[in-house]
Amino acid sequence: MMRDLSQRGVAARSVLRTAVCVAALGVSALAAAEPRLAVDLSAGAGFESNPFLGDDTVIAPAVTVGVAPRIVFKEANATYRIQGRFEHSEYLRKYPSSQTYGVEAAMNRRLGTRTQMRGGAGFNSSKSGNQFYALGFPLGPDGNPDPSQPPVIGDVTVLGGALRRNILHANLGFTHQPTARDQFSVDWSAMAARYPKATLLDEYNYYVQNVGYSRKISDDLALGASMGIAKTDYTGRSLGDAVTYSPQLTAQKRLTPTWTLNASAGVSYTRVRTLAGHEGTTGFAGSLSGCNRGVRGDLCLNVGRQAMPTSGGGVLSSTYAGATYAYRWDQLTSVELGANFVHSSSNATVLGTAYDADFLSLSATANRRISERMSAYVTAGYGDRFAEGLASSYRVMAGVRMTVGYTQ
Repeated sequence: MMRDLSQRGVAARSVLRTAVCVAALGVSALAAAEPRLAVDLSAGAGFESNPFLGDDTVIAPAVTVGVAPRIVFKEANATYRIQGRFEHSEYLRKYPSSQTYGVEAAMNRRLGTRTQMRGGAGFNSSKSGNQFYALGFPLGPDGNPDPSQPPVIGDVTVLGGALRRNILHANLGFTHQPTARDQFSVDWSAMAARYPKATLLDEYNYYVQNVGYSRKISDDLALGASMGIAKTDYTGRSLGDAVTYSPQLTAQKRLTPTWTLNASAGVSYTRVRTLAGHEGTTGFAGSLSGCNRGVRGDLCLNVGRQAMPTSGGGVLSSTYAGATYAYRWDQLTSVELGANFVHSSSNATVLGTAYDADFLSLSATANRRISERMSAYVTAGYGDRFAEGLASSYRVMAGVRMTVGYTQ
């Protein structure tokens, strides 16, 4: 009990310290920047089966409503963004209602001509399972997910439980270019995963530090190296606590005017506290992403392997593959497609039993702009854990979106 309280305090202080640093570095500039306010509203209706990826097969009518306010401050050398999100899903048969909400703050600021700073902090709360994406992408400078970056793997061990999970996170990083060809980077991040209601799933704190260097060999090629250290602390117990060291070589290559390639390859050494003491495991770690940004369509492909903490299986080795495609049919119509697959596993000696899980998600969305501020959409999704006793999940929805306020 004492260790549980101590871990919670350490995690909160770590995340808050990073968040305070980000706020302190950016708050002085906000006063001079002009705010751009907007609110995105959405409403939809359709049908859904097994939204929490359990064992239910009932198809239920569903209604969703959402509101997402945002405020952006822009100045010559910096961009600051604060955005919130609330979504309510009501199922007219079988399933309980679900709410997803959160708030995020992010900044990107240039310190002089050679140094750039980035940071952010946020809180997110959702019921585990009511999602069709096992992969999430880091947010780009515009506040939208950037599929050209290595994805963040979701925790497949919590799918199917319909349990609410709260995530508190913060990050801070710097990039420095001493010459036109050389670039150094350093990043810190902290995350705390918590469950408001009693559950057998594990709560944990996760800290990451990464340093990197790259050199521009030519106009189309940059080579480098990075070193990442990640620490996982489970609250209430020391079993499963781990430290992961991951040295990697990196490369960025422009293959054609529209195709770019980002690659990293190295090893991942994880030292885990097990039932028999500390145990070290070594495996491949790396990622490969390629993006083709055309005049009307954008295609991004991602594959990779990394070690990640989970709430139900300790620190797992996760192999992922994903693809996203966005096509602009004309000025009013666009189509978005997505496919993701994740395989996660652990050694039997870590927590006493082996863990193995797969997750596949498919999605397709068509958008049609009605006016400058309003659009209509139709979306379909499929999710499957491929586990005995669990059912697949299907979703078909149609609705409208509207923006109030600044639209650029």
